Amino acid sequence: MRIKEQDDFSEVMEKSLRAKVDYNTLEQYVNRLFSEKIATFSKQELQIFSDCLKNSVKEEKEFYKRLILETNGNHVQNDIFNLFENKPELLEVESFNLYSFIDALKVNSVTEELDAKLLKIRNAEQILAPYSYLFRTLQSEPSWIVDKIEKATIFESFPKFLNYHFDNEVLDSFNSCLKKENYDKALAVINRNKTISENRKNVPWIKEENGNVITCYSDGARKIKEFDKELHFENNYFLPTYISLYKQIMLSND
Repeated sequence: MRIKEQDDFSEVMEKSLRAKVDYNTLEQYVNRLFSEKIATFSKQELQIFSDCLKNSVKEEKEFYKRLILETNGNHVQNDIFNLFENKPELLEVESFNLYSFIDALKVNSVTEELDAKLLKIRNAEQILAPYSYLFRTLQSEPSWIVDKIEKATIFESFPKFLNYHFDNEVLDSFNSCLKKENYDKALAVINRNKTISENRKNVPWIKEENGNVITCYSDGARKIKEFDKELHFENNYFLPTYISLYKQIMLSND
């Protein structure tokens, strides 16, 4: 992105500042900050710096929209931006829920590509979240035997195998494992953590030894007996971040 390195950055920022404040006075104050070892300003003088940040002028909005909210080419990010422009009610949510937000986007979607990406996100999260909850639950006790894992109530909330092809080996493996016994599901997430830990040159957080599961690191542990796979999620896929950026850039003066 390199915002400050854009050819028009200085021009846009100067136009913005000239529209908001007395630019000559601001320039004098900034020069004082750089030239004086200890620069002192009155409360009234400091107001000009606050005014620089209050609102966004048209040139600023267009600049940040082009660099942050939109992207080159035919991309689903542009589809989401256009949806927000045409359907501002999509932004009026008290609390973000991944699945309900995806459903709202799909109802208003006008491109097959966006529909496919939203389905991919939904299916990925319905695989990842259960295994994440399972891992936290395993962490919540110092050790487990096979029988105790097999009978853990969390598995009653697990989804069935999704008839969907993931273009990611890990997701595909986790999905296939949904057909297997509960202990196999536990081993799948334990082995995934082992792979990640080894790649980071760390020891696994949980290990399996002779049919026993032993917790080595319990940070993030939480015993989860049940969850709603159509409601609960662990990852937001940067959608709330994009919503927040859109509001800051496009609605800052509203």
